Amino acid sequence: MGGKNLLDIVARNEAITITWLKSYLSFGAERPLWAFAADELFSLKALAGDANVDKLLRYNTYLQTWNVNTRTANVAKDLTIMVEAARDNGLRMEGLAISREIQRSAPIWFHQKSTAFRTLFTGGQHHKKTVKCLKEIHRVVSVADAEILARKLQTARHRSAWNCRCAACTGTRQSHPQCEDPNACFRRAKSMLDSLLPKWNPMLPQPEDWETGFNVAPPHDPDTRVFNPKITTHGTLADTFRIFTEGVDGSDVAPDNRPDPEPDEEEIIAHTDGSAMNNGRDEATAGSGVFFGEGDIRNIATRVPTALNPSNQVAEILAIKQACEACPNDIPLTIISD
Repeated sequence: MGGKNLLDIVARNEAITITWLKSYLSFGAERPLWAFAADELFSLKALAGDANVDKLLRYNTYLQTWNVNTRTANVAKDLTIMVEAARDNGLRMEGLAISREIQRSAPIWFHQKSTAFRTLFTGGQHHKKTVKCLKEIHRVVSVADAEILARKLQTARHRSAWNCRCAACTGTRQSHPQCEDPNACFRRAKSMLDSLLPKWNPMLPQPEDWETGFNVAPPHDPDTRVFNPKITTHGTLADTFRIFTEGVDGSDVAPDNRPDPEPDEEEIIAHTDGSAMNNGRDEATAGSGVFFGEGDIRNIATRVPTALNPSNQVAEILAIKQACEACPNDIPLTIISD
C-alpha cells in the first residue's frame, strides 16, 4: 500500500510453515529427526473418533485416515500451525499414476486411499484374531508386506481352508509357528489390498508396466521438444503430495496411456499462437489461435476467458491445449509455436 513494497508478514510465515510441512513429509534418508518426534506426538493426540485406530499403527496422519486433534489436545504450537496449514491449503496425496515402489512403501493399515470401513483393519467382531496375527506374528506394516502374503493365495494347490497343505501354507507354519490359520491371514491381506483405489494397488496393472517401452528419441532440431508421455510418479511417498488443491480427488484409476502401435493416419501439424493487449495489467485481454490449414474445420480462434487471467503466456498455453484436444490421441501431432 502507498507505493511501498512492505513485507507481508502473514504470507511469509505461512510460506515458512509450508516448508516445515515439506520437510515433515519427506520419507527418505534426508528426513529430519524432529519429523519422527512429530510422528510420535501426533499418534498420541488423535481425535476421539479415531480411538479405534491402534496407537501402534498410527504411523502418519497424512498417509492414513486418522486425524490429529489440534483443538483440545496439547499439541506443540508449531506443529499445530503446520497441521492447520496443511488443512487450509488442501494438502493431499495425488498423482495421475503412482509407481509400485511408492505404492508398496505406504503403510497398509488405515491406508489413506482405502475405501473400506475401519473394521477391515480392526477385525470387527469376527476377525480380530486374524488382524492380531498380521500385526504381531507376521509384523505387517506396509503395502509391500501385505502383498507378499496376498500373493501366496496364488500358490499351486492352495485351498481356502485353515488346514491347507500347499507350499505357501506349509512354509508359513514353519516360519511363523504361532500363525494358526495362514489362509485367513493371506485372505485378510488380500482384502486390505483390494480396498485400495486401483491406482494405489500394486497387484493391478499400472501405466509403468508399458511406459518402459516409451523410448523418446532426441530430436534432430535443437529447437524441437518431444513430448514425454510418461505419467507415472516415481521417487518416494513425498513425491505424491500436492498442495493448493481444490474440489474432489482425481480419478481413482490411472489413465490408460498406451499408444496405438500403428497409427492409421500420418502426422498432424498444428500452428499455435496467442497474443494480448495491455499484457500484464488488470484490464488485459487476450486471444489464442490454432491453424491446421487453409479452410480446415479444426482451425480455432478463442478469446481467453477472464477467469484464466488473460495474458500473452496464458493465450499461448491455451492454444496448445486446444490443439491437443482437437486431435485423436493415437496420431502423431507436431505443434509449431513461436
